[in-house]
Amino acid sequence: MIKPQERFSKFLKNSKFSILFYAYFIIILAFGALFFLLSSTEDHGIYRDNLKISSDARGFFDALYFSFVTSTSLGYGDIKPLGLSRIFSIVEVIISLMIFGVLLSKLLSANQERILEELYDVSFQERYTRIVSGLYNFRAEIEIMIGKVKTLKKEEIEEFLQDVESNLHLMSSYLADSGKILAEFRKTPKEELDFKEEIILDNIHSSIAKLEELFSQIKDKRINCKRKAIINNLNMILILTENICKRCANLEYGSIREITKEVEKHSGKLKTAL
Repeated sequence: MIKPQERFSKFLKNSKFSILFYAYFIIILAFGALFFLLSSTEDHGIYRDNLKISSDARGFFDALYFSFVTSTSLGYGDIKPLGLSRIFSIVEVIISLMIFGVLLSKLLSANQERILEELYDVSFQERYTRIVSGLYNFRAEIEIMIGKVKTLKKEEIEEFLQDVESNLHLMSSYLADSGKILAEFRKTPKEELDFKEEIILDNIHSSIAKLEELFSQIKDKRINCKRKAIINNLNMILILTENICKRCANLEYGSIREITKEVEKHSGKLKTAL
């Protein structure tokens, strides 16, 4: 049975950006009205300069102001809650921060493709850093998913496979960027080439190894993941990885050739995972 907090989390994740945006301001308005009503009681209102806010339009504005400041967790201290208002202040902060976090996440997600297109307009070092950090974050996500597989419930499988598909798509994007930036390394000094190319290839090796571990766990759990999108993304990952390995295997650096062999080994096992 899905817990209430899980239902709320799933609702936030599946809601549109515009709905959550308006919901955020509705919550501010609703709690503002609640604080205004509580101020008509003896011990549960909000106070400015140790005096209860007035019951007129100015008091309602003070309540809205306090609600907005509370939702952003700024806490200027010019207006203070007492009694039940303290409890509702905590509730508003929790709800508002959750919605704000999801809004930020959706905003970043919506602009992801645009960011990838603009990636090639930024400096070489920024592109390199993005690829390395992106592969690191990818492995962190896969590690979390590996931990979930063992305790995965039947009703959670659909959402889990959607996360698998999303992460595979991200991985293929990072590999495509890696292939392009590796080609530019030919214009850099050899010692810098050796260092940076080895770091990227080592990150690819670790990411492919994590994918192999994930699909091995999925296979042991007997979860049917043979979906067109997953298979297509996985095949794209393997093709891009193979092309990168072919390029790196011809280099004169022994450490890079060794990493390439390890990548190819894990790629071979991953081909048989589905």
